[in-house]
Amino acid sequence: MAEPYNVSMSEEQHPIFERAEQMVGHAAEQLESAKEKTRSLYNTVKETFSPVTESVSWIQDKFPPLAWFLYAAAILNAIPVAFFLGFLAVTTLIVFSIAGGGIFVVEGFFFLLGCGVVLPVIGFAVFAAIIAFAFVLLAYGSWKLFLTVFRLLGFTFQEAKVEIAGTAQGLKRAFSHTRDEGETSYGH
Repeated sequence: MAEPYNVSMSEEQHPIFERAEQMVGHAAEQLESAKEKTRSLYNTVKETFSPVTESVSWIQDKFPPLAWFLYAAAILNAIPVAFFLGFLAVTTLIVFSIAGGGIFVVEGFFFLLGCGVVLPVIGFAVFAAIIAFAFVLLAYGSWKLFLTVFRLLGFTFQEAKVEIAGTAQGLKRAFSHTRDEGETSYGH
Protein backbone atom coordinates (compact mmCIF):
# COMPACT_ATOMS: atom_id res chain seq x y z
CA MET A 1 0.00 0.00 0.00
CA ALA A 2 1.28 3.48 -0.87
CA GLU A 3 2.21 5.87 1.90
CA PRO A 4 -0.41 8.61 2.42
CA TYR A 5 0.47 12.13 1.40
CA ASN A 6 1.31 14.07 4.57
CA VAL A 7 0.86 17.84 4.56
CA SER A 8 2.52 19.55 7.49
CA MET A 9 1.56 23.10 8.34
CA SER A 10 4.19 23.51 11.02
CA GLU A 11 6.30 21.49 13.40
CA GLU A 12 3.35 20.91 15.70
CA GLN A 13 0.12 19.89 14.06
CA HIS A 14 -3.24 21.11 15.19
CA PRO A 15 -5.26 18.55 17.25
CA ILE A 16 -8.03 18.63 14.64
CA PHE A 17 -5.59 17.48 11.96
CA GLU A 18 -4.28 14.77 14.26
CA ARG A 19 -7.82 13.55 14.89
CA ALA A 20 -8.56 13.65 11.16
CA GLU A 21 -5.43 11.62 10.47
CA GLN A 22 -6.51 9.06 13.07
CA MET A 23 -9.98 8.84 11.54
CA VAL A 24 -8.61 8.44 8.01
CA GLY A 25 -6.17 5.81 9.23
CA HIS A 26 -8.97 3.92 10.96
CA ALA A 27 -11.16 4.13 7.84
CA ALA A 28 -8.27 2.84 5.69
CA GLU A 29 -7.79 -0.09 8.09
CA GLN A 30 -11.50 -0.89 7.95
CA LEU A 31 -11.50 -0.69 4.15
CA GLU A 32 -8.48 -2.98 3.96
CA SER A 33 -10.18 -5.42 6.34
CA ALA A 34 -13.37 -5.39 4.25
CA LYS A 35 -11.33 -5.92 1.09
CA GLU A 36 -9.61 -8.94 2.63
CA LYS A 37 -12.93 -10.41 3.80
CA THR A 38 -14.45 -9.91 0.33
CA ARG A 39 -11.43 -11.50 -1.33
CA SER A 40 -11.65 -14.42 1.11
CA LEU A 41 -15.38 -14.86 0.42
CA TYR A 42 -14.79 -14.71 -3.36
CA ASN A 43 -12.05 -17.33 -3.12
CA THR A 44 -14.27 -19.58 -0.99
CA VAL A 45 -17.14 -19.36 -3.50
CA LYS A 46 -14.74 -19.89 -6.40
CA GLU A 47 -13.24 -22.96 -4.74
CA THR A 48 -16.69 -24.32 -3.85
CA PHE A 49 -18.01 -24.04 -7.40
CA SER A 50 -14.73 -24.86 -9.14
CA PRO A 51 -15.74 -28.49 -9.82
CA VAL A 52 -18.89 -27.27 -11.57
CA THR A 53 -17.13 -24.56 -13.57
CA GLU A 54 -14.32 -26.92 -14.53
CA SER A 55 -16.86 -29.53 -15.66
CA VAL A 56 -18.84 -27.01 -17.72
CA SER A 57 -15.63 -25.64 -19.22
CA TRP A 58 -14.44 -29.19 -20.10
CA ILE A 59 -17.84 -30.03 -21.66
CA GLN A 60 -17.80 -26.76 -23.67
CA ASP A 61 -14.37 -27.63 -25.02
CA LYS A 62 -15.41 -31.19 -25.99
CA PHE A 63 -18.97 -30.40 -27.13
CA PRO A 64 -19.28 -26.89 -28.75
CA PRO A 65 -23.10 -27.02 -29.19
CA LEU A 66 -23.39 -26.86 -25.38
CA ALA A 67 -21.47 -23.56 -25.43
CA TRP A 68 -23.80 -22.28 -28.16
CA PHE A 69 -26.80 -23.28 -26.03
CA LEU A 70 -25.43 -21.57 -22.92
CA TYR A 71 -24.64 -18.36 -24.82
CA ALA A 72 -28.02 -18.35 -26.57
CA ALA A 73 -29.84 -18.97 -23.29
CA ALA A 74 -27.90 -16.14 -21.62
CA ILE A 75 -28.65 -13.73 -24.50
CA LEU A 76 -32.33 -14.65 -24.78
CA ASN A 77 -32.87 -14.51 -21.01
CA ALA A 78 -31.12 -11.16 -20.57
CA ILE A 79 -34.20 -9.14 -21.59
CA PRO A 80 -36.74 -11.05 -19.44
CA VAL A 81 -34.36 -10.98 -16.47
CA ALA A 82 -33.90 -7.22 -16.98
CA PHE A 83 -37.69 -6.76 -17.07
CA PHE A 84 -38.04 -8.91 -13.95
CA LEU A 85 -35.42 -6.87 -12.10
CA GLY A 86 -37.17 -3.65 -13.20
CA PHE A 87 -40.51 -5.08 -12.03
CA LEU A 88 -38.89 -6.05 -8.74
CA ALA A 89 -37.50 -2.53 -8.30
CA VAL A 90 -40.86 -0.87 -9.11
CA THR A 91 -42.87 -3.15 -6.81
CA THR A 92 -40.32 -2.68 -4.04
CA LEU A 93 -40.62 1.09 -4.49
CA ILE A 94 -44.42 0.85 -4.37
CA VAL A 95 -44.37 -1.30 -1.23
CA PHE A 96 -41.90 1.01 0.50
CA SER A 97 -43.98 4.04 -0.54
CA ILE A 98 -47.12 2.50 0.92
CA ALA A 99 -45.23 1.50 4.06
CA GLY A 100 -43.74 4.99 4.27
CA GLY A 101 -47.21 6.49 3.89
CA GLY A 102 -48.44 4.21 6.66
CA ILE A 103 -45.55 5.27 8.84
CA PHE A 104 -46.41 8.93 8.20
CA VAL A 105 -50.08 8.27 9.07
CA VAL A 106 -49.16 6.51 12.32
CA GLU A 107 -46.58 9.17 13.20
CA GLY A 108 -49.18 11.85 12.44
CA PHE A 109 -51.63 10.16 14.80
CA PHE A 110 -49.09 10.00 17.59
CA PHE A 111 -48.06 13.61 16.87
CA LEU A 112 -51.69 14.72 17.28
CA LEU A 113 -52.00 12.60 20.41
CA GLY A 114 -48.88 14.28 21.81
CA CYS A 115 -50.25 17.70 20.86
CA GLY A 116 -53.43 16.85 22.78
CA VAL A 117 -51.28 16.45 25.88
CA VAL A 118 -48.68 19.17 25.44
CA LEU A 119 -50.93 22.00 24.16
CA PRO A 120 -53.06 22.19 27.35
CA VAL A 121 -49.88 22.13 29.43
CA ILE A 122 -48.40 24.93 27.32
CA GLY A 123 -51.72 26.83 27.52
CA PHE A 124 -51.74 26.55 31.32
CA ALA A 125 -48.10 27.69 31.50
CA VAL A 126 -48.84 30.69 29.27
CA PHE A 127 -51.93 31.55 31.35
CA ALA A 128 -49.87 31.34 34.56
CA ALA A 129 -47.21 33.54 32.98
CA ILE A 130 -49.87 36.10 31.98
CA ILE A 131 -51.27 36.15 35.55
CA ALA A 132 -47.77 36.53 37.03
CA PHE A 133 -47.01 39.28 34.51
CA ALA A 134 -50.24 41.07 35.46
CA PHE A 135 -49.28 41.04 39.15
CA VAL A 136 -45.77 42.26 38.41
CA LEU A 137 -47.17 44.93 36.08
CA LEU A 138 -49.65 46.02 38.76
CA ALA A 139 -46.87 46.28 41.36
CA TYR A 140 -44.61 48.15 38.95
CA GLY A 141 -47.41 50.51 37.91
CA SER A 142 -48.36 51.14 41.55
CA TRP A 143 -44.75 51.93 42.41
CA LYS A 144 -44.46 54.33 39.46
CA LEU A 145 -47.77 55.97 40.39
CA PHE A 146 -46.61 56.33 43.99
CA LEU A 147 -43.36 57.96 42.83
CA THR A 148 -45.20 60.29 40.46
CA VAL A 149 -47.69 61.41 43.15
CA PHE A 150 -44.85 61.79 45.63
CA ARG A 151 -42.94 64.02 43.21
CA LEU A 152 -46.06 66.04 42.36
CA LEU A 153 -46.49 66.78 46.05
CA GLY A 154 -42.98 68.15 46.04
CA PHE A 155 -41.21 65.49 48.02
CA THR A 156 -37.87 64.03 47.20
CA PHE A 157 -36.61 60.74 48.46
CA GLN A 158 -34.28 62.38 50.95
CA GLU A 159 -37.10 64.52 52.36
CA ALA A 160 -39.39 61.53 52.60
CA LYS A 161 -36.71 59.59 54.37
CA VAL A 162 -36.13 62.41 56.85
CA GLU A 163 -39.84 62.99 57.25
CA ILE A 164 -40.58 59.34 57.88
CA ALA A 165 -37.62 59.07 60.23
CA GLY A 166 -38.72 62.23 62.06
CA THR A 167 -42.28 61.00 62.35
CA ALA A 168 -41.10 57.67 63.66
CA GLN A 169 -38.85 59.38 66.22
CA GLY A 170 -41.67 61.70 67.27
CA LEU A 171 -44.06 58.79 67.75
CA LYS A 172 -41.43 56.91 69.68
CA ARG A 173 -40.87 59.87 72.02
CA ALA A 174 -44.57 60.36 72.48
CA PHE A 175 -45.11 56.73 73.40
CA SER A 176 -42.15 56.60 75.72
CA HIS A 177 -43.24 59.90 77.34
CA THR A 178 -46.71 58.56 78.01
CA ARG A 179 -45.38 55.31 79.39
CA ASP A 180 -43.05 57.14 81.73
CA GLU A 181 -45.80 59.37 83.10
CA GLY A 182 -48.40 56.63 83.14
CA GLU A 183 -50.83 58.66 81.04
CA THR A 184 -53.39 56.93 78.94
CA SER A 185 -53.83 59.70 76.43
CA TYR A 186 -51.42 60.73 73.75
CA GLY A 187 -51.93 64.32 74.09
CA HIS A 188 -51.76 67.00 76.65
